[in-house]
Amino acid sequence: MQEETKSAQKWLDCLKTVENDSAESSWVRRSKRIVKRYRDERESAFEGARFNILWSNTETISPAIYSRPPKAEVSRRNKDKNPISRTAASILERSLQYEIEHYPDFDEGMKAAVQDRLLCGRGVVWIRYERYDVDRPEEPNEGVEIQPTNDVLERACVDYVYWEDFRTGHAKKWADVPWVARREYMTKKAGIKRFGEKFKEVPLHNEPIGIDDTMREAGSLDDLKKAAVWEIWDKEEKQVYWVAEGYPDVLDDKPDPYGLDGFFPCPKPLYATQTNDRLTPVPDFSLYQDQADEIDILTSRIKGLSDALKLNGAYDGANSELSRILSAAPNTLIPVENWAGLSEKGGLAGVMQWVPLKDVVAALQAAYLAREEAKQVVYEITGISDIIRGATQASETATAQNIKRQFGSLRLTNRQRDVAMFATEILRMKAQLMMDIYRPQTLIAMSGINETQDAQYVDQALMMMQDEPLRSYQIEIAADSLVAMDEEQEKTQRMEFLTAIGGYIREAVQATQTVPELAPLAMELMMFAVRAFPAAKPVEGAFEQFQESIQNRPPVDPNQGQQAETAKIQANIQIEEMKLQFQAQAKQAELQAEAQANQIRAQADIQVQQSKMQMQAQLEQQRSAMQAEIDRYRAEVDAQSKAQIATMNQDFQRWKTEIQEATKIQIANITSKAKVDNEATSAATSEIAREIKQ
Repeated sequence: MQEETKSAQKWLDCLKTVENDSAESSWVRRSKRIVKRYRDERESAFEGARFNILWSNTETISPAIYSRPPKAEVSRRNKDKNPISRTAASILERSLQYEIEHYPDFDEGMKAAVQDRLLCGRGVVWIRYERYDVDRPEEPNEGVEIQPTNDVLERACVDYVYWEDFRTGHAKKWADVPWVARREYMTKKAGIKRFGEKFKEVPLHNEPIGIDDTMREAGSLDDLKKAAVWEIWDKEEKQVYWVAEGYPDVLDDKPDPYGLDGFFPCPKPLYATQTNDRLTPVPDFSLYQDQADEIDILTSRIKGLSDALKLNGAYDGANSELSRILSAAPNTLIPVENWAGLSEKGGLAGVMQWVPLKDVVAALQAAYLAREEAKQVVYEITGISDIIRGATQASETATAQNIKRQFGSLRLTNRQRDVAMFATEILRMKAQLMMDIYRPQTLIAMSGINETQDAQYVDQALMMMQDEPLRSYQIEIAADSLVAMDEEQEKTQRMEFLTAIGGYIREAVQATQTVPELAPLAMELMMFAVRAFPAAKPVEGAFEQFQESIQNRPPVDPNQGQQAETAKIQANIQIEEMKLQFQAQAKQAELQAEAQANQIRAQADIQVQQSKMQMQAQLEQQRSAMQAEIDRYRAEVDAQSKAQIATMNQDFQRWKTEIQEATKIQIANITSKAKVDNEATSAATSEIAREIKQ
């Protein structure tokens, strides 16, 4: 059956419409110029000096909003005692953290998206589920036979999408976007492997930089040419389409493959400045490009003034030997032929004069000051404070520096929150793929949950993770802070937890010894505090088990101490008495044991003889009974055989007589040619005929 061909013209027109949109095309042109400026790419080497404040600001803000991969934070939405929810959260958190740390795509995608956000105003990543078999063939190892294995590898990949290779349908806010698309460049070989033989007809418009007409005519680099393939996710139809630029048909289409909550396989992009009428962003550099141009102009003037800051002058030609005064070695005297005449002219000051540098120095200082003021304007626009730039003073107190640090971070808070939410949405999508698509054994292996105290709840936790409404009510997924933190912070949190809990336990023990009724309340208060410390997550299960053991322990008697001392004294007295009794009993038991042993041996001999006689008598009885049974059975068989033989003989004689009589009658009928109407004879004849047939 031939596959139905679908036209791709609708989607190609949609992509072209977005590309030709005035706001979108203007943003693309502006972004390309910004990228070139960030890379400091110039048309020629003589464009004047520049101060690349765009690169400086980007490299300063980037680590302030993202400096390291996040740590997955999966917890119970309600901080109550629920071991199943806690186990499910632990499985997801460990699995997410494994993929973050083991695969580099998450960190690389985040860094690239953050850079696109700071330069062009839009950073995009794409979530893609990947599953394939890992075949490990047999390997010879000094005669040891290794059987080949087949494992299944599952992962949720984070693909970075270049800012110019992303499209969305027209909308004023992200929630109303009807479709999203990303562009990938595929070689003919990769396209045929993915879409089949139809990809041979797709035009390969994209080619490597540097191909000239000679190479193009020779066709030696055809394998490097690529086709632009768009992957389009239509939210309204819940369908995914693949189309290629210059090819009229849809390469492939599938229904919703992941079942994500928001359908799209990408979180809301990292956007720069936006207005409520469109999604097209405004790059940050556009907001201070005039000030950046001013800084470049001042930098170019500073370079010119620095070049003019030279020691030049003129001297009297009659004293030509003075031309060597600047090039002479240190501590050298220059001979002058007409010293008297030089003295009359006022010495060196009378025959030499230098170009005035005061005006150049003053202009240079003014240029430096103007550039610093222009830079401060840029810092105010971008929100980069002096503490972030490292411009603090050593004489400032710690309190003053903390205030400046907090003030400097106010302008960056929104960006930090956007990046944190961006990372959180990525983790939520990855977690949803894990719960809906991953095999349970993959999650168990990735998380190592069977090696923890919550191993007993694994099956129930996995079932809850597959219950889509319930898991959203029970589990919350987020990313921790992405800003660089002190390496000692985690140690500080743990020490703070141990100090607080250790002090509380000491006080609680003293209180419960005085008032045992306080034990349940003290344990609840302890768990209330433990659940509030993020550092206590790995040991929360152990605390809950400790709480259960305390609650299940029988109540303590307040007079237990005095009773224990009295019981100890009594036990010592009883031990001494028992020692004496034991020694006497041991001697008596030894004599009794010897007498009992002799008696037992005699009784054993008698019992052996009696057993032999009983066994012989039983054997004789069994033999007689079996012989009698055999004789009885043989007599019964003989009697039955004789009876059957007699019956058969009687039947045979009767049949013989009846046949003879019937034969005589038939002969008589035939001889007389007359039929004898004899009912008895007819009945007998019929009966004999039936028996003969049988």
